[in-house]
Amino acid sequence: YLTDSGPRSFFVLLLKALSKIFLNTLFILKRSIQKKRRNLLPILANACLSQSCRIMLNFFIISALGSSIQISHLLLIIPLLGVISALPLSIGGLGIREIASYNLIQHLGVDINMFTLVSVMGYMIVVLVNTLGLIPLLLDKDKPEKPL
Repeated sequence: YLTDSGPRSFFVLLLKALSKIFLNTLFILKRSIQKKRRNLLPILANACLSQSCRIMLNFFIISALGSSIQISHLLLIIPLLGVISALPLSIGGLGIREIASYNLIQHLGVDINMFTLVSVMGYMIVVLVNTLGLIPLLLDKDKPEKPL
């Protein structure tokens, strides 16, 4: 694999590494679940809700840009891009997510430039929404005193 160069070989190696990480994570999750069964349902519910919101966000952005994509493609692509961008390969997954989306989308007949734009726009919206969590922290009047 190291003699073959280009984005396709990188993507194949990345998918193999991700599958190993995923299997190891499943094994660790299984052991954790056996210890704490009562926490599993809320965790899974929050994960499903979060992924559903990300899928619908991307679907609406694509629709607003005047393009179309099957929702089944998004059901597969968006969670996979989330896992890829969570890897500690770049700051916030920038660049890695776009390379992965390029390689995933090019076989589906979707405009690659448009989907890269959607990926960046989706990321910007998530960052802006997450930034709203700073408001209570900034408006907190009971700030701790500075040490002497």
